[in-house]
Amino acid sequence: MKIAIFSGGEFTAVKILPYDKLICADKGYLYAKNLGINPDYIVGDFDSLGFIPQDAEVFPCEKDCSDTELATKKAISLGATEIDYYFCLGGRLDHQLFNINLLKFCKNNGISAKIIDNSQTIYYVSEDKNTEFAGKVNCFISIVPTTEKIVFNSSRGLKYPLDRLETGIGATLTLSNVLVSDKFSIKIDKGEALVIVNG
Repeated sequence: MKIAIFSGGEFTAVKILPYDKLICADKGYLYAKNLGINPDYIVGDFDSLGFIPQDAEVFPCEKDCSDTELATKKAISLGATEIDYYFCLGGRLDHQLFNINLLKFCKNNGISAKIIDNSQTIYYVSEDKNTEFAGKVNCFISIVPTTEKIVFNSSRGLKYPLDRLETGIGATLTLSNVLVSDKFSIKIDKGEALVIVNG
């Protein structure tokens, strides 16, 4: 089941991909309404939205997780196999970083997930089989290590191959690679990273 989650970050004119269910987290409800979309579920404390929508699941402001994490847990309870996040970027940096960290939470729960906005798509990857992504020729691809060491096995579709390349957190070696096809793939032998597709 593919589930979309609308968070409460910056609203951008982004194309919404097809999904089976939509969950709105707090202010994400406003974005859904602005787009003429009726959500299936609405969760949060609604401190950002300023009012409580009908049929919403209401949580206290003083809680141990963000509204977007609540929406993610709701998606998991519904049997999500894939989650697309929208409106997770912009605004407070701490919120953006924690939203990005939810991609790892999804990965740990066996769910394929990505953050989508009007200029970039963000994925989380780890030691796995060959992972394929889509993009536009000549767009920039950055791979941000999130572990002390990351060892790439191979790559395809990139101007600068990653075959047998080693790097790690704090290094900028894998910033601004270039896509030479409409698809690319990477395989990691050791470590974890964020893959950011620009454009």
